[in-house]
Amino acid sequence: MKSILESVKTKNNSVELIQALDDLIKSSYAKTFSMDKLKDLPIAFSDKSNVAEELKEAKDLLLNANILDLTLYMEPDASFISKLYSWFSKNDFKNFLLNINVDPKICGGLLISFNGKYVDLSVKAKVCEYAQK
Repeated sequence: MKSILESVKTKNNSVELIQALDDLIKSSYAKTFSMDKLKDLPIAFSDKSNVAEELKEAKDLLLNANILDLTLYMEPDASFISKLYSWFSKNDFKNFLLNINVDPKICGGLLISFNGKYVDLSVKAKVCEYAQK
C-alpha cells in the first residue's frame, strides 16, 4: 500500500485522491457498488471482499504521510517531480509527500524543510554568502 505515496508524490495530488477515496468509501457500502470504479486508482487491492477497509487504509496513509516542503525557482513538470521524489526516496526519506512551492526570487536551486529542519540550497543564498566575504 505504501506505493500509493510513490504514485501520488505531491500533497496537492493527495488532496484530490483523498476526496475520491472518501466518495468511494461511502459508495462501497451500497449493494450496487462496482469494482470498475476502482480501476483508475493507484492501489493494488489484496482483498476484493474488503474494499472499504483497503480504501480507508490508503486514505490514512495519505493523511499521515510526512510532508517534505520544497521551494523551487520555477514550476516543475511531472518528470522533474518524479526525479525529485526518487532522489529523496533513495536518500532515506520514508512515507512522505512533496509539498512544492515556487519562488522565482531564489534564482535557482531549492529550499528544503522537513521535520523541523531547513536547508537553503538556493542560488540567492550562495550569492549572498559570496557577497559577504
